[in-house]
Amino acid sequence: MYSSCPIGPSKHESLCVPMCTQITASRYDMPMAKPSRHVGIRELREQSATYVKRAQAGEEVVISVHGKPAATLGPIRTSAPTLTMTELAATLAIIAPRRRGEFTLTAPLAINTGTRIDQALREVRG
Repeated sequence: MYSSCPIGPSKHESLCVPMCTQITASRYDMPMAKPSRHVGIRELREQSATYVKRAQAGEEVVISVHGKPAATLGPIRTSAPTLTMTELAATLAIIAPRRRGEFTLTAPLAINTGTRIDQALREVRG
């Protein structure tokens, strides 16, 4: 068997072949990431427009200083759209307030150490 078998030496041949096959097959099932290009800071300075265009096209560029990765230049990732409070309440992600209008605290609320927040809120809300 192979000396780099993950199970062990050749005495486990009956286990090694199926296990190695599963390990190899699982590596091909994983999604492949786009390969990133490494570029030194000097080359980036000289050809910055080229690398910005590559990043805009979706390529990720790793910038190195003295041979060590220091930063990444890549495309702007679009964020998820922001939802309004009404939309969040409609999807039941939040519970809409029961009262409308401004809330004013009538008197300062004294909270002792160890008081549970839900009890304090219940006292404020009445």
